[in-house]
Amino acid sequence: MNSHTFISAYGSVIGLGHIQQDMPMQDACGYDTWDNGWGIAIICDGASSSGFAHIGAHLCVGFLITECRKVDWSTLIQDESTLEEQVFILLLNALEYLKSRRVYELESLSCTVNAVIFSQHSLISFHIGDGRAGYCDISGKWHALFRPHKGEEFNQTVFLTSQIWQEEPHNWLEVRVIKEPYKAFCVLSDGCENAAFECNQWNAQKEIYEDLNRPYSRFFDPLIQGLYLLYQQGKKKAEIQTLWEEFLRNGNKTLTQERDDKSLIIVCNLEQNRILYKTE
Repeated sequence: MNSHTFISAYGSVIGLGHIQQDMPMQDACGYDTWDNGWGIAIICDGASSSGFAHIGAHLCVGFLITECRKVDWSTLIQDESTLEEQVFILLLNALEYLKSRRVYELESLSCTVNAVIFSQHSLISFHIGDGRAGYCDISGKWHALFRPHKGEEFNQTVFLTSQIWQEEPHNWLEVRVIKEPYKAFCVLSDGCENAAFECNQWNAQKEIYEDLNRPYSRFFDPLIQGLYLLYQQGKKKAEIQTLWEEFLRNGNKTLTQERDDKSLIIVCNLEQNRILYKTE
């Protein structure tokens, strides 16, 4: 893949609650692009109740990046039923990989999976558990890519190690395909959702909180423009990553006060941003 096709910022930082409880950061994120024109952005969030969830999240991210590289996504995207079957197999293989780490009990490695496979003109998202993802179309409008699975209790969700998604994949494994040019997309763990999505809105008529699952354009649009400007200034990847991690720590009041670990990936499609900003 041409290195000037996309520009990205990605990272994970520990939340205040984990610092105060002397717990490790349980989020892990990864980003990679391949010579065939495709790439992956992935975040795994370890279960707070699992002793080695931070290890499980890192193992899962590394395994899926390696295995997704081997898949012919250009062919699979033409048949969505075959695509869903392939994603299901990939996740089963990731689960078997965790099982093979015999020094750990499987449940101690529990984590969610949130991933977007991408090319310049297509997005394939899949997830198990909570976390969110979204994309910005070429008109500048943001859309959610999937809806997180959340239980009635705090931090209750489905994990890669949960039996239920294997027994009922159509209820718990959501695979979505977008076949159109896009300006940018995002993937995030639930530690960033209050800053980045409309997800806890009070409905006075129903007297309930509603999850609207809408990306905040006023959060993401300045980030996309800023990332593109950093690219124009010739900033190196390491410089962008340092700035990004500092933003996740202290970028606004919501992020600064967040108790959970925070992971966020933003990927800009440079072709569409050049058109938008009328630059060469």
